[in-house]
Amino acid sequence: MLRRVLSAFAISVFLIIYYIAVGSSAVYFQTIFGFSQSKANALGNWMWGFDAGALLLSRVSLGKLRVRNPS
Repeated sequence: MLRRVLSAFAISVFLIIYYIAVGSSAVYFQTIFGFSQSKANALGNWMWGFDAGALLLSRVSLGKLRVRNPS
């Protein structure tokens, strides 16, 4: 029971941090680095794409190593 609650809490905290980072990245790139709005949004899209690719790559590699699939 405690493992399920802690797991749900951990993913909730991760998602809050992720959503804040994605939501504020365009403003951050505009104010700090002086990018235009379209370039800041394009950079955010690239960040999202690489994040999705890294997620898929890590899932496939962990599946091959049988980290989450005990025999």
